Amino acid sequence: MNKNSTVLGVLNQQDLEAAVLPFLLARYGNTFDVDLFRGAASYITRLFNGQIPGYLAIDLPYHDLKHTLDTALATARLVDGYEAFLQVEGQPPLGAETALLAIICALFHDGGFVRRECEHAIPGSKLMPVHVERGEAMLVEWLQNSSLAAYVDAPQAIRYTDHVKPIQAVEETVPETYRIVGCILGTADLMSQIADRFYLERCRDALFWEFSQAGIDVFKSADDLLRQTPGFIEHVKQQRLCTDFRSAHRHFESHFGRTPCPYMVSIDRNIGYLKRIIDSPQPGMLKRNIAERLRRVWEFDFFCTMAAT
Repeated sequence: MNKNSTVLGVLNQQDLEAAVLPFLLARYGNTFDVDLFRGAASYITRLFNGQIPGYLAIDLPYHDLKHTLDTALATARLVDGYEAFLQVEGQPPLGAETALLAIICALFHDGGFVRRECEHAIPGSKLMPVHVERGEAMLVEWLQNSSLAAYVDAPQAIRYTDHVKPIQAVEETVPETYRIVGCILGTADLMSQIADRFYLERCRDALFWEFSQAGIDVFKSADDLLRQTPGFIEHVKQQRLCTDFRSAHRHFESHFGRTPCPYMVSIDRNIGYLKRIIDSPQPGMLKRNIAERLRRVWEFDFFCTMAAT
């Protein structure tokens, strides 16, 4: 998979490595710690699959391992694009360590949804209000046992994935050093999921279920969630991406070498199709059964994981 691949999603650690290592190594050479990157990706894969002692497998169909890996892929691409921008501007680069920290933050950003064994009676969806701080704490602990132990402030960038807390409240608590990392991570988190080929189905069949399980009654039904999604995406594009996250999404264009970038093309395609569904007098235009598809993907991925161990 080359740097200019337009593939927006990956299913496992091997796909992620194949997607990002070529351009990361081309930029940073042997200063990029491949072993640590692989260690973080392996840890998160095993964590979500319930293979880390003391933890249960993730029980959420939307905030799943695929979303985490897709966010890491998007983060790596944004970092590469930002480095290209800095080079053109004659500014100092982020460097290999900061790039690696950004990607590791992406890998851990939803780790707070994973329950400890002692929390078996609590659905993972109930952790939604606290999953950001839990994920941050999890990464701090992981970093302390790594060669990046000196960077225990870096996980604060995960706070930019809290899409409820006002950005001003977030920035007040994050050191300036990691604010651009936070903007990149927040951008990657949002754009990777909205650009997903099955985003609309995932909203209908997975996200609404998570909200319902968490007791969040903002939406009356899955259809109501879909009806409100165009407004949400417009808010994301105008407020979150352009203002709160300092237009970090533009760095996708530097990475891919094209405007608009494949992520934005896919987002616009999704929103256009959704508007057609909403305006259509005939129901049933969204026929793909994501629940069944995800079940097959999870079973296949779990089989591959077990076969490799």
